[in-house]
Parts: sequence; C-alpha cells; structure tokens
Amino acid sequence: MGIGIVVLALASLLGSGSLFRHQRVLTFLGVAGVLFEGQWLLLTLLTRTVLVSFPAHWIFLGGGIVFLVLWTIQYKNWRFPYRGVVGSGQRDIIVGLVLLVVVAASWSVARVNGFQGLNWVSHSFYNGDVATLGSLVQRSLLTDGLVRENPFAGNGSLEYPTLLHAGVASFFQNVGVGASWLHFLPVMTYLQLLLTIPLFFLLFDLLGGKWHAGWGLLVAQGALVGYVLTLSWDTYIYPQSHFFLIGLFLGLVALLVKAYGQHGMASYVTAGIALLVGLLLLLANAVTGTAAVTLLAVLALARMGDKRREMGERLAYSAVLAGLLAGFLLVTPGNGAFGQPGFS
Repeated sequence: MGIGIVVLALASLLGSGSLFRHQRVLTFLGVAGVLFEGQWLLLTLLTRTVLVSFPAHWIFLGGGIVFLVLWTIQYKNWRFPYRGVVGSGQRDIIVGLVLLVVVAASWSVARVNGFQGLNWVSHSFYNGDVATLGSLVQRSLLTDGLVRENPFAGNGSLEYPTLLHAGVASFFQNVGVGASWLHFLPVMTYLQLLLTIPLFFLLFDLLGGKWHAGWGLLVAQGALVGYVLTLSWDTYIYPQSHFFLIGLFLGLVALLVKAYGQHGMASYVTAGIALLVGLLLLLANAVTGTAAVTLLAVLALARMGDKRREMGERLAYSAVLAGLLAGFLLVTPGNGAFGQPGFS
C-alpha cells in the first residue's frame, strides 16, 4: 500500500473529529472516508493538470503530509464520539441495522453480476452506467491528464468531467493494482455504502442538537433513511459514477448546516472547506456538481440577507455568490474551460 494513502487516511481521521462533534462512531468513520475521497480528488486534480511533470506518488505523499499538518493544527477541536455522550452505542446500532439491509441487497446483486471467475457477467443490472464508469477509469489508467474524449461517441467531447474516474485510476495505480481494478468493483461498492449511509444520520445529529435519543426516535430515523434509500435503491446497490460522489455531497450538506449556525472566522473556515468540496463535485460530475453549487448559493444568499451579520461578512458572501455564478457559467459550456473537460 502506498505510504501516501496511509498518511492521508490518518489526516482524514483527524479531520473528521475536528470538523464535527460526532455522536456516533459510524458517522465519525463515514466522514473520515469521504474526507479521504475529497482530499484524494484534489491531489488527483493537481497531479493531472498542474503538476504533471512530477512523480504522482510523491505528490500524494506530500499532499497527505500537508493535510496531516493542517488537521493537526485543528486538533484542539477533535472529539471522540463516545466521550461525554450517554447512549452513543445505541445511536450506532440503528445505523448498523440500515447498513446491514442495504449491504445485503448490494451483495444479492453483485453475486450474479461482475466477474464470475474469469468472465464478466451482466444480468441487466450492471448496465450502461457501469460500463461508462469502467471505460473511463480504464482510459484514465492510460492517460496522464484528464480524459476529454467520450469513447461511446466517436471520441467526441465528454458530456461531464472525469476527475472521479481519474481519482479511481490514481488510487489503484498507487496500490499497484492497475488494469485488474475492475475485479474490486463490488468491494468498492460495499465500502462506499459503509461511508455514505452514516452521513444521513450525521445530518439528524447536526439538525437535532445534542439530545439523548430514545429508541422511538432512533427507529424513526432509521425508517426515514430506509424510505429514502428504497426510493433510490438502484443508486445505492450497484456502481455508477455519481454513486461514488453521494457521500461527498452529503458531507457538503453537513458542512453547510454547520456553517449556517456559526459566526466570524469559524464560519469562514467551514464555508471555505464547503466551497472547495463543491468545486471538486462540479469538476467530478455535472449533475451532482450543479446541486452542490446550488446549495452553496443558498448559504451565500442566506448570509447576504441576514441583517444580524456584520456588513463585511454580508459583502464577503455577496462576492462568493457572484463568483459561484460566474464560475458556473464559465465551466458549464460544452467546450472545455479552465483547461478541463466541459459540460454538455
């Protein structure tokens, strides 16, 4: 395993406990996982656009060290989920039950799809979205920069960015797997489920405050999350491109909820991290990125209209809103912008 991955994983654990006062271990690990993904995508963007002449493994190692230092500076805010909170264990139980059901559903699909021995099998559920994911990751393994051509349309311009696919390719290159990465697709799906679903419960904790939940309320939380997952069950049990970004998107929502209740410099720091996550999502998937920019604009509008805030803060968020709108208009045309693949 690449040493850069280990360093970045340690930084992500520090960052998770510093960003949020978790009430559940599973949300702590979920945020650490999606934080790792976000940091990895950022470093992938650097390796494939700005620092293409440098060895990638050194960039990931150096970036991991930088993130580790930055999160260590925030260590005074780090809290272990169970410290000083009564009943945290039962909060984790309800998350575990939801995970058990969804992972079992995912396993039931994976066992009759994907690689069966040495042959690839697709019983209609591993569809064109999965083929697109596989093709673009495979192409990214053979490409130094970001892929710009759509292999399904005569190598015309891609309809969406490929930062996600480049990130997956870079990870498997870093661990020495390479072209056989597709055999690990079911494992990638299970891991992403374990990271993503707890973030729904993090939102409950952020919106509900530091209350001691009884079993009735916990069951209601689990039922609500289960209902949401049932409505979009195909999204959560078989791998497609935006599936691997939903956790990062929920992390963005959590950051915006936190930033909304903060004041002064703390608000700027949290909103700044959220802005960076939103830009990564915009460079990784058109639909998820558009939703991310919309949420960031909502926070900026709320800050602008809040007369209890200082004028300087309101003006700063006015500038953020203008930048979001201008950046979105520049990035979204079909032709490439900022040297990156554009949107349809």
